[in-house]
Amino acid sequence: MEQEKLLELIRRSRERDLDAQEDLMRAAQNRVYYHCKKMLKHEETAWDASQDVLELVEARNKVASTIFCSQYDTSEWHENLYD
Repeated sequence: MEQEKLLELIRRSRERDLDAQEDLMRAAQNRVYYHCKKMLKHEETAWDASQDVLELVEARNKVASTIFCSQYDTSEWHENLYD
């Protein structure tokens, strides 16, 4: 998605435009799925994981929280958390 369109969707989303919010989630969905598939190496599991991530992001909207995303192996997460 081109930068200008993305920025416009973000602006409209902040104004509570539900269509823009849906478009942003759809745009993010493909990227999230790609990274899940790369990490999990299984299509169905990656699809489930990407849906879980997006549901988490949506549920935590306007809540002070942090989502730690990484391409590190899970055994290395804590070691690299503050890098």
